[in-house]
Amino acid sequence: MITSKSRPLAIAAIPILRVSARVVLEKGRGWSAIDELVLWAFSIKARSATQMARELNLPRRVILEIVYRMMRFRLIEAVLLHGVPAFQATAYGSAIVLHGEEIPTLQRRFSRKIAFVVDKITGTVFPKRDVRVENAGALTAFKESGAAVHEIEVRGQKVQTSPSQNVARFQEILNPDETLIYFDGDTLIERDDEYIIVTADGHDLRGLPAKAPAQLKSQVVYALSLPVSGKKVVMNSLISKDDEPIVPLMARIDFDPRTDLIVGGQEHMDAFHAILATASRRIYLHSSFLKKDSFDNVVDLMRGAVRRGARIDIFWGAGSSNEPKEKTLLEATAISKAISGDDSLRGSVTIHLRSTGSHAKLIVADDGLGGWIGAIGSCSWLFSKFDRLEVTAILRSPGIVAQLVSSFCKLIAQPGFRPEVGSELYLLGNALRLQPQQGKMTAGVVSGQMHEALLRHASGTAEKRFLIASDRLGNAAFANAIIPAEHFHSRTGLTPVVVYSQNSGAIAEASAAMSVAVEALARGVQVVSPTESFHAKFLLWGEDDVVITSLNMGSATISPDLPMGELGVHLSGSQVASHLIDRLRGRWAFL
Repeated sequence: MITSKSRPLAIAAIPILRVSARVVLEKGRGWSAIDELVLWAFSIKARSATQMARELNLPRRVILEIVYRMMRFRLIEAVLLHGVPAFQATAYGSAIVLHGEEIPTLQRRFSRKIAFVVDKITGTVFPKRDVRVENAGALTAFKESGAAVHEIEVRGQKVQTSPSQNVARFQEILNPDETLIYFDGDTLIERDDEYIIVTADGHDLRGLPAKAPAQLKSQVVYALSLPVSGKKVVMNSLISKDDEPIVPLMARIDFDPRTDLIVGGQEHMDAFHAILATASRRIYLHSSFLKKDSFDNVVDLMRGAVRRGARIDIFWGAGSSNEPKEKTLLEATAISKAISGDDSLRGSVTIHLRSTGSHAKLIVADDGLGGWIGAIGSCSWLFSKFDRLEVTAILRSPGIVAQLVSSFCKLIAQPGFRPEVGSELYLLGNALRLQPQQGKMTAGVVSGQMHEALLRHASGTAEKRFLIASDRLGNAAFANAIIPAEHFHSRTGLTPVVVYSQNSGAIAEASAAMSVAVEALARGVQVVSPTESFHAKFLLWGEDDVVITSLNMGSATISPDLPMGELGVHLSGSQVASHLIDRLRGRWAFL
């Protein structure tokens, strides 16, 4: 039975979250850092195996093993160097080095069902096969058998689950030679009413894997030390809260304002068409609003992308997840119907019929050359007529594209969206993050309340200029735009500018908007509405700093419960603010 001769068996029941799903994996031996170093060296110049071994201080047999394996992948070829057998990178191998791509491997793709558990005390992930999992009924049976059962109840921070978090946990429990491609959301099962069973044998704990952290072990020991009272052992969660950073994390980037800063409707249409015309693997698009006509205008370009092998996912954000805007939902439904009736698009292009609730405007796509590109700014790509002034940043450097990919992943990490897409984005973001950062400028994705932090930073540090452009001027005009601009004026004596296209909310009437402008001028702030309508949304200060965003800083407030509701990018360096001002002077005479 469950009792020993001397005393009842002591059992600690650790509450857990159990997650299982069918996953698609790739299995195969990858390449090491030494392998990559050898390929790089052979791409520089041809060498003999002996010479390479000497230069890298490695045994010659190790070099030959790497060479022979790479020859099977057409990465290295044999040549004669001064009559001596030598090796060099092939054109294919050199191209991989030049573009910083991953070295291809011979991998087998397959699927299987796997499961993990997360303890609710510390958030540690264990493969389900490594622990004994029981439900509440089993605990009752243990008690009836005479065991001293210490059932733990955890209060405080809960285990968080999202597609990206589940992807990371599934990957964590795989074998070293296995890589997760995605998990099937239709097979995902989550249970939070089970326990890991741990027994005490003297000073030994049985049932906890070796990887269990010391904090978890100490909490279990504490629970087992208490007398059995029939009540649960209550303890606080030790899981840290995953808060959003207050300011964006800046990555080094190559950015040319002349080509990567997109200003105006025609430039946006050209940029959008160029992205669709070059992608050959994947396109992820988020347009806050939709129009079937706008989709029809680019459907031939999408067909071309599909013919090249691309898959396209379209998201939208009008309204909220539970209450989408009916007009946009009808447009999405019409687009979905068009896709399902098109033999060339069906199965490769997906429009999701649930709103993300986000106002962000994003594109992530491959560039057709092995790299990835991102676009972020004010343009609703599948809604715009491209006849108004918009501003968007085109991002090409891996570090900042990785941030954009991660934000996209978080944006769709909510019920109602297939986790396979979130899994793809999570893995892509990780791969891009590992690539080297370089460039003269820096950039960081701006989400949620980071906008307010950057407004305070800009108004408190800018020395030369301060300008806010907002499509709308509304209820939040003073708090979000005029007061920060006034602070800049009080520090520098210079006149900041707030530009808007249309007034709304409490100041929808022309007389109310005029009153706001008069009061702002009394505070040292110029409020201007150009005759040409515009949709751009940005903040710039000094010579080198611009925030290009989806947020109407003159009318909208940020909800702390929706950090991905507004997204932008902070660009810093290379006089990017001055460049944007120069581009706008032909349109805005007041600059």
